[in-house]
Amino acid sequence: MAIDAAGNYYLVWDTDDRDATSANGCPPTDSGSETFGGTSSAATPLANSVQMAVSTDGGRTWSAPRTVVRHAGHRVLWPWVTAGSAGSVGVVWYQYDRVTDPDCGTGNVSVMAARITGATGRSPRQTTSDAAGRPIHSGAVCAGGTVCAVTVGVTGEDRRLGDYFTVNTDARGCLNIATGDTKLTDAVTGNPSPNSHPLFLRQSSGPGLTGGVCS
Repeated sequence: MAIDAAGNYYLVWDTDDRDATSANGCPPTDSGSETFGGTSSAATPLANSVQMAVSTDGGRTWSAPRTVVRHAGHRVLWPWVTAGSAGSVGVVWYQYDRVTDPDCGTGNVSVMAARITGATGRSPRQTTSDAAGRPIHSGAVCAGGTVCAVTVGVTGEDRRLGDYFTVNTDARGCLNIATGDTKLTDAVTGNPSPNSHPLFLRQSSGPGLTGGVCS
């Protein structure tokens, strides 16, 4: 959740759309599976969305959910939000290049960022970009929290991205994103790095959330 300079509240989350008539999601042995510890795989994942609700009265009432992003053929997850001047909001999220169940997922993951203005009104304006310009991870993102670390040796679950993902602004309102990068290679062996490396992404063009110019 974030609060802009005028005291408006913004809450973001991702939906978990699934086809309950089939079970092609993660197996119950995966700690982040919706059926972890059970006997069947999770329901088949569908394309989902990042949603946002707005409160202009200190959280007493909220708007109906508004879709920030929903793309057929993609799965989105873990949104974060920051705010600047009245009605100006930045939202970031991870986005797969396909529909997949993240805990046992396949495909590439990118960091996406949206700048939204007029967010408290009826017709918000939004621009979206690929913040890193390339994938920062491939494969699964274990959603089982600390359980991932316990099971990784058994199930091969991947928690390298961890919860190292957030967004804030500088004095001009330009977005600063902190995340992880698992696509680097080991400088000695040349093999894929076994660790996630810190990645800092700074908005370098366009207007900031407080009226400054990001350049």
